[in-house]
Amino acid sequence: MAASPIPSSVASSVQVVKMCQGMARLGHEVILLAPDRAEIRRDVADVPAFYGVDPCFEFRRASWPSASGRLYYLSAAALAWAARKARPDLVYGRFPEATAASADLGLPVIFETHLPVRSGGLRGLLHRRLLGHRHLRRIVVISNALKREYVRRYGAREDLLAVVPDAADDPGEAVARRLGPPERLQVGYIGNLYPGKGVETVLALAVACPWADFHVVGGEPEQVRTWAERASGLANFRLHGYVPHGQTDRYRLACDVLLAPYHRRVGTHGGGEAGQWMSPLKLFEYMAAGRAIVVSDLPVLREVVRDGVDTIMCEPENTVAWSDALCRLAADPGLRTRLGRAARAEFLRAHTWVARARAALEGVAPTPSS
Repeated sequence: MAASPIPSSVASSVQVVKMCQGMARLGHEVILLAPDRAEIRRDVADVPAFYGVDPCFEFRRASWPSASGRLYYLSAAALAWAARKARPDLVYGRFPEATAASADLGLPVIFETHLPVRSGGLRGLLHRRLLGHRHLRRIVVISNALKREYVRRYGAREDLLAVVPDAADDPGEAVARRLGPPERLQVGYIGNLYPGKGVETVLALAVACPWADFHVVGGEPEQVRTWAERASGLANFRLHGYVPHGQTDRYRLACDVLLAPYHRRVGTHGGGEAGQWMSPLKLFEYMAAGRAIVVSDLPVLREVVRDGVDTIMCEPENTVAWSDALCRLAADPGLRTRLGRAARAEFLRAHTWVARARAALEGVAPTPSS
């Protein structure tokens, strides 16, 4: 179960749907319960196709009376009751209030979290109750940094904490047409345009590197308009706008280099800050594409990639360092190939959605019958 609006462009909704596919591919019978929120895309008739997943699990919407105030908690309870009616062997939740309510209903639960939960108020109380609940089987966190924070801030039991970074799908042998002339380096950024994601750096690089073409894929219409105004007159900076997730592989595969220029503070859809804890989908999708990656040198990202081995890591917001990295890659196609192959090999080793689902469920979920 999740609180994410599904379908939507929100990254958390992608992660939830992809995890359901990973669990289903392991042989589990999966029902995704998500609230019928106002933000969902009503124009999307085929949810699996929208996300580029197989229709291998069931999707159900639960009532969502309100996203604020006391009705928010009634909505969480309604989701838990919907889960109970399904008579599951296990509830896997990214919605702390609904996961806590499920545990109160006697259902064994796994709680996955990508950020610390605020300590005050009813939400903090329910979160603390969940962390000490007798029906809690595991807490899945996305980084060692977040695991340490859960131990330090909440006194969470280390034996219940499992660090399981995010993942990506394998684009396989998909063929993509280049986005620009072969003599010009094609550089891509695919993802949301929230503060701290680094589009500022991409724009600065377009100015500093007129010999390369820069492609930004993603963003809501208002965000895209804002960046278009800032980039007015810059011929080598192209905003492609929002593209359904199931269609984004062709953009990654059409680039020579992919950028993940995170700042030290990274905004989220809900207005939170994720820079210390994140395990970004973008990075794993880049690795799966087998293209050279330039990524911010942040401690939490060093848990996943290695500078000079499968990526080039640069100081956040240092345009000179990022420009130098692009110059190196433009001048050395062999380096681009070596980095891309190493990143893809690491993805295939440990970061597919099936591998992630297996790691999250191992030792807790019943073994699927053959």
